[in-house]
Amino acid sequence: MKNNLWMFSVLIKHFPMYVIGFMFNKILMALPAYISNVLFLNVVINHLISHKPVYILLIYLVGLLAFLILVDIYNGCFVHIWQPRANEKIKKMFYNNFKNAVSRFEISVYDDPDYYDNITYISQNIFNDSIAALSYICDIIAGIINIILILNLFATIGIGLLLISSGSVIFSLLLNIPIAKLKNSHRFKTNQINRKKQYFFNTFFDRNTFKERKMTPVSLLLGKYYDESNLELQNCYKKYGRKLFLLNFASEAFSSSFLMNFGLIAFLLYGVFISNTIEGGDFIAAYNGTNVITSTVMQIIGVFALMKNNAFTIEKYRKLVAFTQLAISSCENSDFEVNKIELRNVSFKYPGTNRMVLRNINLTLQKGDKVAIVGKNGSGKSTLINLLMGFYWPTDGEIFVNEQLLKKTDCETYRRQFAAFFQEMKPFEATAAENVALDTSIDTDKLTQVLQQTCCSSLMNDPENVWIGKNLNTQGLILSGGEYQKLMLAYCLYSKQAIVVMDEPSSALDPISERNFYDQVSKFLDGKMIIFVTHRLSTVHMAKYIFVLEDGKLIEEGTHSQLIKQDGLYKRMWDIQYKKYGKENG
Repeated sequence: MKNNLWMFSVLIKHFPMYVIGFMFNKILMALPAYISNVLFLNVVINHLISHKPVYILLIYLVGLLAFLILVDIYNGCFVHIWQPRANEKIKKMFYNNFKNAVSRFEISVYDDPDYYDNITYISQNIFNDSIAALSYICDIIAGIINIILILNLFATIGIGLLLISSGSVIFSLLLNIPIAKLKNSHRFKTNQINRKKQYFFNTFFDRNTFKERKMTPVSLLLGKYYDESNLELQNCYKKYGRKLFLLNFASEAFSSSFLMNFGLIAFLLYGVFISNTIEGGDFIAAYNGTNVITSTVMQIIGVFALMKNNAFTIEKYRKLVAFTQLAISSCENSDFEVNKIELRNVSFKYPGTNRMVLRNINLTLQKGDKVAIVGKNGSGKSTLINLLMGFYWPTDGEIFVNEQLLKKTDCETYRRQFAAFFQEMKPFEATAAENVALDTSIDTDKLTQVLQQTCCSSLMNDPENVWIGKNLNTQGLILSGGEYQKLMLAYCLYSKQAIVVMDEPSSALDPISERNFYDQVSKFLDGKMIIFVTHRLSTVHMAKYIFVLEDGKLIEEGTHSQLIKQDGLYKRMWDIQYKKYGKENG
């Protein structure tokens, strides 16, 4: 209940008029059950029995019709005009909260499948569950108003109505709570399976897998896993469906049909024919009123049970958006500048694993340095970069920035000092200008300059209107790997960050283009701290200092000329690649 009340308070804080209109609509929609089925029928029958003038009945009828028409008009305006617009505003609020919360997460959460289960579950359910929480609370308020209006029936007709209603309520309470728990478990389990099923479905239609699907039988593999997920989902529905059927059948049969229909009719007939305590319009008023009040109470109890489903989602959402409340002074500290980064005895292992990916790393980087981190695949290069950029936190050891210990609370400021692009990065579905600026505000003069410097001639005519990608625009451009790397180099030139990280930046380039690329980097990024990560050494000797990794250890460091004189890993890698690329690139 507290989570639903929390969500109710959030909605009324941000959308007070919508909540008031929603509640008013619920109350209006609940009143006709009492006015039409209880009050109006009681008045009509009593008037007919007492032979009062017909025009009085017509006045009541006209008043009832006018009320029902007004209720219908208000409900129509609310549902079709006001509510859709308000819902989009609420979705926008959730989107912004999601965006702010996820931006606070460390990269380690993306290594945990539970993160994807939770984020998928919350994103798919939070809007509907938040509106449901609002609806349930309004249902309770409207139901209480209805109950108060009908309570006088218990006083005039007898305690028997209370006992019958109480019996139905007790049965409903006993059965609806386990039903709600079962539905909650069922929904979360099917969400997990659906995420896996959707992954294999989307992968089959993903443009990035087109070549593999055409060249290999991978479609059979994807189909196999999709079918297995589908079967798992069917078994899940079968397992939970039987239990839900039995519990719902028991709830309907014993709480509603048996106690209400048979017990109530028997009690009222006894009052009419034997005890003579009920007569005239009271019979119908009592029957309808008891049905209304009992169904209302059971609805309220059902609402409390359903709130457990909402509470599950809202609790997860509350934990997620708690990240938005973290103070991030970094964004306001525009004067912060990194002059020195030092790793002292840093070791690291990924969460949930025991193997140390990096072991006792000690290195120092200064402002203006051009350094390279090299090593064979799997040596820990990318992990080291993630630590340098503050995406992971050392398992052991410490990171110092400007001679001060880097704390987790400072990471947001620290990360904003980096401009980077990685080999796995893909262009955004946006304009060429937006892909360079990666911002909503664009300096057009600077944009033109960096595009000219990086030779992005195909985008020069109108970069602010040239669309990248075809998912959203059939006229969009599909960039080659080399073209995109030039575009990302333009981003590095455009950005104001003092540190540039390039992880395998020339992997899609031929040797000549690779040399030109590094010449541009050296020329246009002079004065910035530049960190290259690569296992290709054809141009890495341009770096002033080189760190060599092997099996997570820093085994060599020095300039190109120093390392080439040593009989170590760097020398062996250089000799192999020198033969491949030739003296021209040596």
